[in-house]
Amino acid sequence: MDEKQRRRWWLFLSVAIPVSLLAGGAVVQGLSTMTASAVMLSVSSSLLVLMIGVIFEPHLARRIRDSARDAVREETEPLAQRILSLEELAEEQVRQRRDVRDNVAGIARRLRSEPTRNVVVEAFCKADELGLFDPHFFRVRTATEIDSPELFFYLEHTVDSRLWLGFRSVLYGTDPSQWDLWDGPPMKDPVGIEWNEIQSTADIMRLLEVDLLASGIEYRSEFSFAHALRMLAASLEASFAVRAGDSESGPRIRGTIVCMINDDWAITTYGLESLRSGCSYPLEEKVPDDSSCPSGHSSSLWEEALAYFEKQREGVTALIDERSLFEIANS
Repeated sequence: MDEKQRRRWWLFLSVAIPVSLLAGGAVVQGLSTMTASAVMLSVSSSLLVLMIGVIFEPHLARRIRDSARDAVREETEPLAQRILSLEELAEEQVRQRRDVRDNVAGIARRLRSEPTRNVVVEAFCKADELGLFDPHFFRVRTATEIDSPELFFYLEHTVDSRLWLGFRSVLYGTDPSQWDLWDGPPMKDPVGIEWNEIQSTADIMRLLEVDLLASGIEYRSEFSFAHALRMLAASLEASFAVRAGDSESGPRIRGTIVCMINDDWAITTYGLESLRSGCSYPLEEKVPDDSSCPSGHSSSLWEEALAYFEKQREGVTALIDERSLFEIANS
């Protein structure tokens, strides 16, 4: 009880006690019962009014003030809160974008410095989360030569995140009817090699070398696992840049990356697309023979991309068509 409330109580008692004594004295002195009742009623009414004024009035006044203040707050706070929230929201969006960009850059950096299975899995999880790679056709070049074997990846999004690698399409292999689109390679005679958690990078590289020999794939000597992982890191960075608008020309590609050819060009689910400009050539159409190097691009990288695209175009088109038929048949 604060000082003001104590004063009010003392005021009430200083009035109530004498009045009560006077009323009691009047009754004792022999007033009639009716008269005494009238006196007591009058005294009680006076005390009630006094009590309301002394004790309850501050509380009522406080409630009225609080209600008025709440009403004003309800009118003015939304505007102030909206301004504050929009400012914070803009800052939070910038922070989130920076965090994602730094996360992607960090994964790519670790792929180059410590290319373990867990880092590779992390790269594919991030690519899947951001929609950067085609999840079923993505592959990397394993050397700079046009005819070098391509390395396919497939990550099963299970509790254990099983990772498969192979030199043929890991999703479909030779018989699409054997595959479940979401469960990955069949356990009997799977196409590709599983990279499990106890295998080092050197272990999986040795198994891939054996698989190359057993598969009879030509140009085995051109295979470099180190080059493949460098291309994986570059693909992660480049695909994020063209999707997130971090590249010089902003997000330009129309499809999802299937294979990064070089620093300027990539094969996507749309076709041959530039990673630096808006140039693109549909997968179903052959690039015109008289096509010259687009402005702003390296002529050597363009020639490499054109040769690689023409070599891979029919196979990529067939694989995408095959998946479409498979999805329709199993829908």
